[in-house]
Amino acid sequence: MVNREGRIGGRGYAGNSRGTVGRRTTPSRHARSGGGASRRSLFGFGVLGMLAVAGVGYVLHESGGLPAAANAGRARTAGGEGATTARTPSASPDPAAEQRERAVLAAEKVREFTAGLPSRLSFAAVDQTTGAGFRIGDGPRFQTASIVKVDILAALLLRRGDSALTAAERRSAERMITVSDNASATELFGVIGGVSGLNRANDDFGMTETRPTPSWGTTTTTAADQIRLLRTIVAEDGPLRPGDRGLVLELMSQVVDGQRWGVSAGAGSTGAQVWLKNGWDTVDAHSGQWLVNSIGRIVEGDRDWLVAILSDHHDTLDQGVAVVEQAAAIAFDAWRG
Repeated sequence: MVNREGRIGGRGYAGNSRGTVGRRTTPSRHARSGGGASRRSLFGFGVLGMLAVAGVGYVLHESGGLPAAANAGRARTAGGEGATTARTPSASPDPAAEQRERAVLAAEKVREFTAGLPSRLSFAAVDQTTGAGFRIGDGPRFQTASIVKVDILAALLLRRGDSALTAAERRSAERMITVSDNASATELFGVIGGVSGLNRANDDFGMTETRPTPSWGTTTTTAADQIRLLRTIVAEDGPLRPGDRGLVLELMSQVVDGQRWGVSAGAGSTGAQVWLKNGWDTVDAHSGQWLVNSIGRIVEGDRDWLVAILSDHHDTLDQGVAVVEQAAAIAFDAWRG
């Protein structure tokens, strides 16, 4: 069945982005809704975080955590930003400097992979341990599909403040994240006040590039904004209480097996921990082609990565999943060396 408003779906796929139901039974993807932001939080990424974009340094400033290009004049490629020649990180006594070099290499490898694809892909990642990171293809916004459900839950917890969720809200939150239930997302989207409520929360989260819509799965966003959301969920100095951050991560760790694809492909084989949420749907404006998104956190050894991969213009859902997973694997193979 094709996903439209009110469905669930996919590879055993659970809920598609417009609040819809989906198709088959393998990894799942989902839903649509909306939201924007105005006031900028000083929280963002972290003042001194460094993003390296295919050889171009990006420093995260306090004003909203937006990366500012340290230099320009890059040739454009499929991802919308410039390419450089791949390089091997040099030996360095400075772990942070080495990680920045490896992030540059990771970005270049992903750019090489995406250059020949008919689909679009935006990829942002940051290592919280060293501040090294990269972003590619971060120009146009992408529809969120069901990754916006993490934003909805964070907004709900922010709205509740010191008050605990009701038993019904807790059950809906669990279903919304772990099985990507669209009816639960629609219910909680209403509880937070819909578009205006999500916009208010995103202001506090420093998400300046996300535009909610009444049909929540068609909210548009950027990979950089999704990193800001993930940062909100893990940062001790963020607007969410420790228990609330713990709840979001707990549910992201309990996503059902059929939906644990995407950024998890970037995890190493030795004791890595992964928290994630995926989204998938067809896009009417793209002649019904698929969008496939994956956001999450990978912790292994002394690395703590926040990751956001957004993509669209895939002919099939499986094709989109394969592209996202290969991009994740390529990036982190290069990053960890």
